[in-house]
Amino acid sequence: MSPIRQHRETDCRLPAPVVAKLYGIVLVACFTLAGCHLPSITFNSTAKSSIETQAVVATEFESFRETVFFDRTVAIDKPEVVSDTSSSVDSAASEALFPMDLGSIVRDSGNINYCRRIDKKLKSITLRNCLLKEALDSSFRSKQGEPIFYVQFEAKAEQNPLGRVLVLGGVHGDELTSVSTVYLWIAMLKEFHSGLFDWRLVPIVNPDGFFKLKPTRTNANGVDLNRNLPTYQWNQLADHYWKQRAGAAKRKYPGPLAASESESKWLINEIKTYKPDVIVTVHAPYNLVDYDASDRSSAPRQLGMLTGKSLGTYPGSLGRYAGEERNIPVITLELPHSSHMPPLSATNEIWLDLVGWMRQHIDTHNIAGRSFNHCNRSPSASGCI
Repeated sequence: MSPIRQHRETDCRLPAPVVAKLYGIVLVACFTLAGCHLPSITFNSTAKSSIETQAVVATEFESFRETVFFDRTVAIDKPEVVSDTSSSVDSAASEALFPMDLGSIVRDSGNINYCRRIDKKLKSITLRNCLLKEALDSSFRSKQGEPIFYVQFEAKAEQNPLGRVLVLGGVHGDELTSVSTVYLWIAMLKEFHSGLFDWRLVPIVNPDGFFKLKPTRTNANGVDLNRNLPTYQWNQLADHYWKQRAGAAKRKYPGPLAASESESKWLINEIKTYKPDVIVTVHAPYNLVDYDASDRSSAPRQLGMLTGKSLGTYPGSLGRYAGEERNIPVITLELPHSSHMPPLSATNEIWLDLVGWMRQHIDTHNIAGRSFNHCNRSPSASGCI
């Protein structure tokens, strides 16, 4: 065995400071003699190896990123500031502020300020990742001037596409994990989209509630958007249900009229024009999966850690409006917490089970093999559902 190897495999019996001092003396002598070879000295101490340390740091970082928080210095309630989403970014400044591979995206992005605020609001979404989603502006503006952005992944004709999927997050502004989850799934689709489905993902349906200093379930008018859709006999049922069954709780106020809210009008139009075959809406914190349709026989029993359970529908709810009355299956994913993300592995399992369920149960109305492109451009064209 070589002396160096033997030295590396032998415990240092001298105290570490003494050995370090001797090593320094040898180093000075080595420089003086110009050219001697120094062995690598390792201490058999209680310190973790660099690999172990890196693993611990990575684990702590992932744990840190799984926690969602409010940044009170960034959340803004003033309409004149909130609506400022169109200010341009100088190209030279953008190259200086962001990595080179984001330069063109930043220059062309209409949601740069929006992404800045997402980055400050949620620990699970970085500015870089938000920008890389390349979201599209729906042209909708809320009462406080906020846009609704969406991300589109078109089906590919060669894959014999199975249908359209509309994914909604942030219907209730204080359910922050729903927003983070939709952004994570956008990232997954950006890497693994096969073209089997046509996806439209909307991370924040209720931007006014989400961007408040303290996020709220309701929108800027104090209306629960999941009680405001124009379901059958809404005028006769909604107010009575709210007072008798919800105790007139402000968090669940259905609004003065059906579809009185601009966000509700946007969603109604989205359903009419995009014509989804299934709607997935992400909420929290009941830790279950609900399913609403005229026929519940194919309701998922388990999606990842979420167990199937029927919560019923309510006057003005999406489950009643789209699921029961229009026979568009609505899958409601209720995450365990509103402000803390589940482990990434659990989120992935929900996603995989969801896609697996859709491949087996989505009602495609015999559209497999048809190109979606012309329908995206002209939803009313012949043959478009």
